[in-house]
Amino acid sequence: MGRVAVLHDITHLKELDSLKSEFVSTVSHDLRDPLTVMRGYATMLPMVGSLNEKQQLSVEKILGGIDQMANLVNDLLDLGRIEAGIELALTPLRLDELLRAVAHTLTQPAQARGLSLRVETPADLPAVQADPALIRQAVTNLVNNAIKYAPNSGPLILKAVQEGQQVIISVQDNGPGIPRQEQMRLFEKFYRVRPRTPGAAKAGTGLGLAIVKSIAERHGGRAWCQSQVGKGSIFYLSLPLK
Repeated sequence: MGRVAVLHDITHLKELDSLKSEFVSTVSHDLRDPLTVMRGYATMLPMVGSLNEKQQLSVEKILGGIDQMANLVNDLLDLGRIEAGIELALTPLRLDELLRAVAHTLTQPAQARGLSLRVETPADLPAVQADPALIRQAVTNLVNNAIKYAPNSGPLILKAVQEGQQVIISVQDNGPGIPRQEQMRLFEKFYRVRPRTPGAAKAGTGLGLAIVKSIAERHGGRAWCQSQVGKGSIFYLSLPLK
């Protein structure tokens, strides 16, 4: 019989989002210097004199808190640069070599949490035009995410396959899986899934997957997840060949 169109002016929301991003970027820069000073003096405490066991534990907690804050600041700065539209250093990138390099770098932390890394790529996988540093960061974030939330669950499989005019990277684990209601929010900024496995690491900054999503979109691709509770998860990152 007819149609009704309802329009909402979201200009003010976009302005608020821009102000928030600018504020976060400014605060992140300002936090780096005091964190560096705090870490420097905390590491110098043992030089003043020997510390007893309780004092040493307190220093380790201080350094742990500083590292956590530093990681948050670095993630915020990385996300800000990507969302600001940094120019991509596009170059032909062999994803099979990149996946093996990431696996080699993260072998030790994976083994420390009862995991092994396995890379599976076809011999004829074509190169993609991409920014090597950003794609490596995205893949590293995905693997670190699996190491954090799926300890002692067997192998983590890193794959890259061609599907049509795109190459899809995937990181598969055999962890506890993610409930459907939480999957919709996985790539939101600061959203963190509650660990469901004994021994799982504490949640991080909540920006790792948001950075993966931003990197994928900057390359004209996308990031998504498939998961089933009790049967593990697969995180995907697609990149166009051109």
